[in-house]
Amino acid sequence: MYAVYKQAHPPTGLEFSMFCNFFSNAERNLVVAGTSQLYVYRLNHDCKGHKEKLELVASFSFFGNVMSMASVQLAGAKRDALLLSFKDAKLSVVEYDPGTHDLKTLSLHYFEEPELRVGADTGRFGGSLLSGGAGGGEGSPPKPFCLLPPISSRRTASCRTSTSPGCGWTPTGAAPSC
Repeated sequence: MYAVYKQAHPPTGLEFSMFCNFFSNAERNLVVAGTSQLYVYRLNHDCKGHKEKLELVASFSFFGNVMSMASVQLAGAKRDALLLSFKDAKLSVVEYDPGTHDLKTLSLHYFEEPELRVGADTGRFGGSLLSGGAGGGEGSPPKPFCLLPPISSRRTASCRTSTSPGCGWTPTGAAPSC
C-alpha cells in the first residue's frame, strides 16, 4: 500500500515573523513562516503617496511544520542565517543562496535524547531558541544564541556564539556560558 499526500492549499495563517538581513546586509527583510511555508518580503517606499508597501520577494516550502524560528549572523557571513526547528527535535540552519535563488542548508541537527522532547505522542521539540539578535555591529560584540532543553529536564545547555563555531556545554545548575 502506498500513501500519497498532496497539499491542496498553501498555509494561510502565520506563526512566526521577524526582520533580518535575509538577502544582504544592505537590506532588511520581513521573514514570516506559516505551517510549512516561509515567505520573504521587501519593504518598498512609494515616493508618490509617501507610503510603504510590502513586496513578496521569495517563498519556500518545507516538508515539515516549522515549530520555531530565529535569525543569527554567522561569522564572515554577508547575510543572516535562519534557525528553524521542526517536529521530533530537529533543527536546521539555512541561509539564502543568491546563485540559485533558493535556501542553502548549512547544518542539520537532531536531538534524539528523550528528555529533550516534550513527549513521544506530540513529537514536539521541548527546547527553546534564545537569540540576542544579529549583533556584530561596529563596536558591539556578536550576540549569542542558545538552545536550551525544557526546564523540567534541563541537565545541559548548548550555547554558540557567531564568533565561535564550537559548543559550550554547562553542567546542571550552572548558568549557560552565553
